[in-house]
Amino acid sequence: MERVEPIVKISFSWTLTHLRAALTDVEKWRSLDNGDHVLILSTCLFGATSLTNQECLDIFSRTKASLTNECRVQCDMAFSRISLLAIDSISTLKAMCLYIKANVDVLTSRSMWTLMGLISRSAEQLGMHRDGTVLGLSPIETEERRRLWWQLQHLDLILSLKNNVTPLSFGAGWDVKLPLNIEDDDIDPSSTTPSSTTPPKERTGLTSFSYTLFTYWKMERQRRFRMTTASQAATGDTSLLGCLADSVIDDLEAGLNESFLQYCDPINPLHTILQISARAVVNVLRLRKLHEARMRSQNSDDPCHVEHFNACMQGMGYIVVSHSNLQLKPFIWLVESSFLWYAFIGILVDMSNLKDATLIRSAWTLLSQLYAVADHISDLEDDRRKSHAARSVVATWYECSQKPGLAGMQKPGFVSKLEKDLADLESKINEDNGGQVSVAQEVWQTQPVETELQPFGFEFADIDWAFWDSIN
Repeated sequence: MERVEPIVKISFSWTLTHLRAALTDVEKWRSLDNGDHVLILSTCLFGATSLTNQECLDIFSRTKASLTNECRVQCDMAFSRISLLAIDSISTLKAMCLYIKANVDVLTSRSMWTLMGLISRSAEQLGMHRDGTVLGLSPIETEERRRLWWQLQHLDLILSLKNNVTPLSFGAGWDVKLPLNIEDDDIDPSSTTPSSTTPPKERTGLTSFSYTLFTYWKMERQRRFRMTTASQAATGDTSLLGCLADSVIDDLEAGLNESFLQYCDPINPLHTILQISARAVVNVLRLRKLHEARMRSQNSDDPCHVEHFNACMQGMGYIVVSHSNLQLKPFIWLVESSFLWYAFIGILVDMSNLKDATLIRSAWTLLSQLYAVADHISDLEDDRRKSHAARSVVATWYECSQKPGLAGMQKPGFVSKLEKDLADLESKINEDNGGQVSVAQEVWQTQPVETELQPFGFEFADIDWAFWDSIN
């Protein structure tokens, strides 16, 4: 719980205490409704996804895959007792948030996005799109609904980006304000009427809710810009997924510094992960702008190519730092789920076009560090993105080794290991296919990396990994 709750803080502490007690008390469990049941089970699933495989073996004597699969089945069974076409409880909406969060890279993006549509419509039917102050609700109800509504918007935006579609309600005219930067203790749980208490005063600095608030805050800033742009744009030019203006990115960075980063204490793991995440967000927004410039460029010597490469390197640098910090071990699940695949692939693609041997050497140094600390990207069997990426790494190495000034560069150890792992994977696939021979390893060792990526429908800014996963 301590690993996932600060990141997705949508329930108050007393609610979690009440639900946790039901796990060990049969009578309390029976007294809960179906919405609370599925919220408990979804919380367990989300918690299981935050554990490493070794931790699952040590604690539960079973693999992570086995544990998460059982939790997922229990959730599915609990959801089957609820009408998903007419969700009528906040607990069920919370459960759906955690369920989607836990499955965002497990189940297909298309199915998750469709499910998100049902949830969003149910939330609107419950009036979640109106701020609690407008509806005359108590401060505690208002804050709970704000936290949940913004989490729904966050998930909808993530899934929309993964499917390259417009978010359902991100640009709609709802009026829910950002939640307050407070501790749960700042609200009296017994005060449930509008006249019982005044809203608590926001705290200065960071709280246990600050990481979740950071997620919502950056969305609110982007939404404000999108809404303004859409109102001024001509018909047909109202995309919510395009690049932000440089001035908006600069303002967002300044706001992050003022509202969050100036208060970060490096000895607090949650503060550190917030700090790295904030810097990574700004980098990603700038990376999208640079990609746009790169695609428009007609000359490989244009400065935008090196700038794009440097931005990709910076993004991977944040990943390396996150994995290298022992304090962040409880949040490694978040780092892994937020892996910047497009920056990773961007480095490989840019290296094919770079002429500066020093820049290329620096990229291989960074990739060596990455594979040394980020163990999850070396497990080629559990995620087909990783095997595709590994093939691209090897192909890029052989291409770079033929460039002027790099002929004598020693092959990094991780590249040799990837070659061996890929060969083992090929052998296993051949055995599973009854001995049928697949594409020879030498083919992807010698062809240019951009050529190798093109047959898979590779798009540089927003890689359609769901499409990659469908490749037979």
